[in-house]
Amino acid sequence: MKNRVKLLFRSLFNRRRVEAEMEDEIRFHLDARTADLIAAGRAPREAARQARLEFGASEPHKDGMRAALGVRWADNLIADLRYAVRLLRKSPSFTAIAVSSLALAIGANTAIFSVANEMLYERLAIPRPRELHMFYAVGKSPTVIHGSWGSNFHDDDGRNHMDSVAYPFYRQLVDNNRSGLEIFAAKPLPQLNVTANGQAQPTRGQLVSGNYYKALEIKPMLGRSILPADDAVPGRG
Repeated sequence: MKNRVKLLFRSLFNRRRVEAEMEDEIRFHLDARTADLIAAGRAPREAARQARLEFGASEPHKDGMRAALGVRWADNLIADLRYAVRLLRKSPSFTAIAVSSLALAIGANTAIFSVANEMLYERLAIPRPRELHMFYAVGKSPTVIHGSWGSNFHDDDGRNHMDSVAYPFYRQLVDNNRSGLEIFAAKPLPQLNVTANGQAQPTRGQLVSGNYYKALEIKPMLGRSILPADDAVPGRG
């Protein structure tokens, strides 16, 4: 494999020498065949002509050598690029429009991605958003958990990944946490209806553990947030 890579690089970046070696190889075979024909009684001029007829055109043989060396794709690529450049030079107005369109499209996509990445990922309204990680329950099928309230998927190894675990399992994680990291639980709820000033409005909500706001360092604008002490009595928060 290593020798193959070296040969490929040599063929790509030292093409003149490689082409000269191809010419030498073809000439060697022609001379050898000519010598055989002369030894068989043919005249030198007739023997050389017969050797060339038997050997055929040299270019197909060179193409075969290039394919064996693995540089045929480079030749095709260069030929396609030259052809494209010739076409673009013949139609400068079309070239200007095409290049401008590509530049605008690439610039717009880059700008949109940069803004989205900054707003959605880099600027979460919490301190140190990059330190957030999600736990997944991973196990091979069939698993003890036959269903969960959340999303799950199977990887290429047949393992099932679930983003929802039982509350006692979460409590075991918290009680046996020796890493110094804060572990909290959260689960989105379906659409909720909240009545305010006599009017019901649809909204979104989550089931969260008592240390949710403490771990994310979020302070409510009004009232108080739930606390770890609220986890002592189920449903208290």
